[in-house]
Amino acid sequence: MAESILPIELGDGLVLRRATASDIDALIAFNTIVHSRGDDPATDAGASTADLLGKRHPHPVTGPENFTVVEDTATGAIASSLCLIPQTWNYAGVSFPATLVEMVGTLPEYRNRGLVRKQFEVVHRWCAERGVLVQAIAGIPWYYRQFGYEYAVQFGPGRTARRATTPKLDGEEPVRLRAAVEGDAAFLAGLEDVARGRWLLTSVRDEQHWRYEIAGRDSDSDSCTQIQIIERPDGRLLGHVAYVVPPDEVAWIVSFEVVPEVSWLEVVPTVLRHVLAAVDARGADEKMETYAAMELGPEHPAYRAMPDILSTPPKGYALCLRVSDLPAFITRVAPVLEQRLAGSVAHGYSGELPINFYRGGIRLVLQDGKLSSVVAERLDVSVAASLPDLTFLQLLFGYRSLAELDAWYPDCVIRTNEARVLLNALFPKQPSFVWPVW
Repeated sequence: MAESILPIELGDGLVLRRATASDIDALIAFNTIVHSRGDDPATDAGASTADLLGKRHPHPVTGPENFTVVEDTATGAIASSLCLIPQTWNYAGVSFPATLVEMVGTLPEYRNRGLVRKQFEVVHRWCAERGVLVQAIAGIPWYYRQFGYEYAVQFGPGRTARRATTPKLDGEEPVRLRAAVEGDAAFLAGLEDVARGRWLLTSVRDEQHWRYEIAGRDSDSDSCTQIQIIERPDGRLLGHVAYVVPPDEVAWIVSFEVVPEVSWLEVVPTVLRHVLAAVDARGADEKMETYAAMELGPEHPAYRAMPDILSTPPKGYALCLRVSDLPAFITRVAPVLEQRLAGSVAHGYSGELPINFYRGGIRLVLQDGKLSSVVAERLDVSVAASLPDLTFLQLLFGYRSLAELDAWYPDCVIRTNEARVLLNALFPKQPSFVWPVW
């Protein structure tokens, strides 16, 4: 079992092992150094590491046991490390176990020795043994592709807010904002449950998670959000907004929801003015023109409420996903796929859909519109559909449409009309919003 194979001797006095509570201070110092920007220590990364290790308050999902370290036994120094942050995600109403891989780093003098690869091999085995179907990571461009990850969910700013176009206040604010308290956790969790129906893929925060977001984090952590409750002057709860105001960057609005009966037109201007005031309160010498990035997915009601106010950034980013057992994941979300098929021109379909990945593939067998089996197998290039490498994950998670993949990849080959109809019906392009649990 991978959970018990550690430690592993890697040669040159390096040992790969699981972290323990005795490593907490060393890991905080390590990540402060390894994630530094030039000569400036990354104190925010160090504070985030302290949170994940539970130095101040127990983290709701992780701790030292989910960190790997490569130790140089000659000096006792940590040469490389990463961690897993377990969480629950939701695919169109179907929940499944996932994990975020984070705090990946190696000191410069130990790089190019395959230390990160060795750690990924171990944590991927941990995920397989724990039944964790999806791993996710954000960070260095391209780098994580070599470990089986594919860009599959939009990540980063969907719109930006500019000082010049922010609506000016005329009279009294129609709503007010106040700092969230732990007693708001149930309201926040319920609000998120209602909003989940808007997206294909989401992360799930229960009351415990929200209490941690409100009161558990180190204020210096780059994951510490200011969570504001939106309410009427009489105290009636309307929604929330969560944002981060870094010392010298634009603010990031990472979550924003209101109850269904409230108009976004009424709420968004107040929120924009509030965030602008929070940015200006830093006391910077120069006022930022673009002051906030709304990291709320590719689509959001706030964007539609302010189409002439909010700007679209030139290019977003994407979250990398790895599906450790593709047949198991597809089987898990089979009710979603069957519902899509039932609402399409292929309702009640019986037959097979073989999809070639060139170095692998899967065969979906359907009977009367129900998914009867999913089998991973090596398929010939002559089958009905071929999608190169991991591009199928873009289709599976709604990031790209089949037409987009077909146009962008010369080796995306759909040979039959039936295969094209089935792929479009089963895997339509849909927006997702993933604010991972940190």
